[in-house]
Amino acid sequence: MHRPASLLPILAMAVAACDAPEPLPPPGPGPSPTPLVLDSVRPADGSTDVPLTTEFRLFFDRALDPASVSVTTVPTTQGGTAVPQRVLHVQANRSVRVLAPTLPGLSYVVTATTQLRGALGERLAANVATTITAAAQRSGVVDGAGRTGQGLALTVDTLGVAHAAYVDSTNAAIRYARCASACGVAANWQSVQVVQRVQLRPVGVSLAVSRAGTVAIAYVDPASQELHVAICTTNCLGANPFTDLRLDSPRTGAGVPSITVDRTGRFSVAWFDPLQRLPRLATCLTGCVLPGQWNADFIDIVNFEAGRRMALRADTTTRLHVVYDDSVGNTLRYATCLTGCTSSLSWTGTDLGASRLGGITSVALGIDPSQRPIVSAVRGRVSPSLVVARCTAACTAAIGWNDVVVETTDAAGGTGVEVDVNDRLHVAYVAIDSTVRYATCVASCETATRWVETTLASSTRRGQPLGLSLARDGTLRFAYWQRSDGDLVALE
Repeated sequence: MHRPASLLPILAMAVAACDAPEPLPPPGPGPSPTPLVLDSVRPADGSTDVPLTTEFRLFFDRALDPASVSVTTVPTTQGGTAVPQRVLHVQANRSVRVLAPTLPGLSYVVTATTQLRGALGERLAANVATTITAAAQRSGVVDGAGRTGQGLALTVDTLGVAHAAYVDSTNAAIRYARCASACGVAANWQSVQVVQRVQLRPVGVSLAVSRAGTVAIAYVDPASQELHVAICTTNCLGANPFTDLRLDSPRTGAGVPSITVDRTGRFSVAWFDPLQRLPRLATCLTGCVLPGQWNADFIDIVNFEAGRRMALRADTTTRLHVVYDDSVGNTLRYATCLTGCTSSLSWTGTDLGASRLGGITSVALGIDPSQRPIVSAVRGRVSPSLVVARCTAACTAAIGWNDVVVETTDAAGGTGVEVDVNDRLHVAYVAIDSTVRYATCVASCETATRWVETTLASSTRRGQPLGLSLARDGTLRFAYWQRSDGDLVALE
């Protein structure tokens, strides 16, 4: 039978279809990504004696999804309670930085949770917790000979050496002490007499140390009301190492002056002139062992009765910052100057506001890593409070400042403030029960609940100044006058 030619292609296609292999099933899901791995932590799990300024670092085996890094996915707790903290993602080395306010002797747990994600969505197989214990403060008597340590000042030089100046009430003298390391051990301190004032003892001193090692101690002689600066350029623990200078005329100095030194070695001292009732400043760049090497003028010629309590500080750009009370305006004032600071025309400043910063009884000044000022002040006498004010924008305008009442009724004495390289705030103050207290904060510090605090020591005296210093390596040191024994005590 003849088959039409038109059917041949159709038959060929049918035969080919019968010989074709079975179709492949659709592709299924690929293999699961390997879990995210926490390679290491610093400090290591179980570390003890960890400095208060330490930051936690968590290193992972791969890049993280930045959106997954937060205070929720990497929480810090103390005793099971969440701690106010700051968490930062560092993509360059696949790590997370955790900044938490730690208190002496307490244990903290930092947890990397399964909510953290790698760049492809990978997660940890399980939560990983790291426990560390902050260093407990060690205390040592700096000077226990008689009644010593009132009116003290504490600072640290660029090498991390601690320096203290204080009043020796037993001998109506000013003394100087230093410690190179482990300053919570009494044997590591050495001291020497700076100057003796037989008639009346000074109420307090201020201290600065240059990069070259020159030590300058400022004080007012209460008998003559003269501003003095005692200078030592070398071998400051030797025999009679200090040259005592009178920088101004009689009856032109009152209270406790404030001295600072910038990175070029220029010393500046601010003080209250009771004759003119105004704040003044004197500076010296070289020599500084002769009165003629110092230049002086007023900081503020407008606000009378301003400057009885003040704090002066130089930042790393050599700019000067000063805060001082204005008893007439019942407020705290801030001023700054870059050059020509022995002329009042070179200073610009602002009133920080009377609502929370009036009636100051003690004030301290710190500089943050952005070279902006931070103020710690105790205000009021009936129900004294601790206020911390920080410049966040234009510092010479009141609107550029934020402040917070850290302690509402418990602050009653001296205060100190420092800021570490991670912008963590450290404040010390004397409480109304004569204890020495320490408060710290790492983020949103304009909110009182973000601060944590503890008692460091007891048995000081209301109204006494405190020493607080921060070394480049992050070591915090405190100093206070121990009322029960009449000794100067250091904490580290």
